[in-house]
Order: sequence, then structure tokens, then C-alpha cells
Amino acid sequence: MKRILLLCIAMFAFGFWADAQSYNQSLGIRGGFSNGIAYKKFINSGTALEFVVDPFVNGVELTGIYEKQKSAAFGAPMLDWYYGAGAYVGFYNGPRYGRKFDDPGTTSSAGMGALALVGLELILTEIPISITGDIGLAINFAPYGGAGVHAGLGLRYYW
Repeated sequence: MKRILLLCIAMFAFGFWADAQSYNQSLGIRGGFSNGIAYKKFINSGTALEFVVDPFVNGVELTGIYEKQKSAAFGAPMLDWYYGAGAYVGFYNGPRYGRKFDDPGTTSSAGMGALALVGLELILTEIPISITGDIGLAINFAPYGGAGVHAGLGLRYYW
């Protein structure tokens, strides 16, 4: 019984730390706190760059994230987990988000910040589609400071 338990733990640990790269790149949509078009490109086994173009009603934000991806999350071969950090920059025609404390006379502004996240990716093998979900922390540096939760869901085509 102990041998079987040790074997199961060893298999789980190997799957947990093994690098993942079921595909080379993907393109899709993302919804949540950062909505828009998402593109992910693996630069080597288990390391990827992800870019999101997030159109606002009055502007656009561009996000770049450096990610590490690992396979077999929770022992499931089709489920990967990833973590990463990145930065974003935004350009707005008017106040960002239309918040009450924004200067109503603002005609244009630029913003920037940093983020860190952790997430899961379900990679379907029958069709080249992946479903992602992540959560993390976003910190605004400009035009005003602040921090908040960064979360989203995505649907991507991969090749």
C-alpha cells in the first residue's frame, strides 16, 4: 500500500513540475477586467509571452505578460496551470473608466501599471481550442495610483 501511495505521489509531482507546451501559439478573446483580443506565443518549452489588446469606450490598453506554464495541474493531463507577471499601458480620450474622481475636463490621458497572475488552461485535444481562467493583482502607477483584482476568462484557437 505504501509503495502504491509513493508511486502516485511521485507521478503527481512529476506531472506537476513537468514543462508544458501542447501548442506553439494561440489567438482568441478574453473577458473580465481585461477584455479584448489575446495572443500567446511560446518562446521555449514552458515559457510564453502573452499580449492583450483591450479596447475601451474611450481608449485602448496594451498588456504584455511573461508566463511560465506547467502541465498536468491536479493530475489532469489536459489541464495546465500558469503564472506570470507583466505590464500594461493605456491611452484614453477622456477620463479612464469614467470614474467620478477623474477630472471631467480631461481630453486625453495615458496610464500604466503592472500585474501578476496565476491561472488554469484547459487544452482540448479533439479540436484546437483552449479555455483559460486566471486571477491576480493589478497595480496602477499612472494617471493615478491604486491596486485591484485582475481576473478573466479566455477562449483561444491554438496551432
